[in-house]
Amino acid sequence: KCRNIWTFRAFATQPGGMDRRPKCEVILECALSEPFHIRESPRRRVMKTYLSLVVGCLLLFSYNTHALATDGCLQGDCYNGQGTYRWASGNEYTGTFKNGRRDGKGIFVFANGDRYLGEFRDGKRTGKGTYLYSGGSKYVGEYVDNHREGFGVYTLPNGARYEGEYRKGIKNGYGKFIFPDGSVKDGLWKDNSFVGPSEGPKTRSVRFPRNTITFLR
Repeated sequence: KCRNIWTFRAFATQPGGMDRRPKCEVILECALSEPFHIRESPRRRVMKTYLSLVVGCLLLFSYNTHALATDGCLQGDCYNGQGTYRWASGNEYTGTFKNGRRDGKGIFVFANGDRYLGEFRDGKRTGKGTYLYSGGSKYVGEYVDNHREGFGVYTLPNGARYEGEYRKGIKNGYGKFIFPDGSVKDGLWKDNSFVGPSEGPKTRSVRFPRNTITFLR
């Protein structure tokens, strides 16, 4: 019936050094003839239950936070078909996928509140589209590899707008800037700067799902 509960070891220091080696060993054993139970108080049981609930909530919160911060397809077919995909950054895309990339028409919502509605190719904004900025500005026009490329109309929150050509995301080529009071700066632009007047170009219309934009050319 005995159980080895305590073990005492005695050590002696050897003469002439710091080495400690066992000199003798004494083992004390004791036995309990009957099981010994510790009775919990009601207050202790309440505290244990409360702590269990707190730990459970923390684990659940940690799991949900991890799930929300993980990339993943929320619904549909995000490889070849229509689906909705969310990134850990908070960006979200709903539209057509091809070989796991955005390809076709779709809506991309950025974590900062910006939105793009239009065409994609090989995962990038390419084609015709509308970009709505969270600050109130808007661009309607053509894109290539995520850059404004070709003809477009950029409208500021105060109503001023630029209508004309873009190259690699900035004003390059012929265009006109219309101020809120109706005055116009019309001519050639280079690297976002106005160069000077130029002959008026022909016009070209580009059709979008809900409207038609006439671009200068």
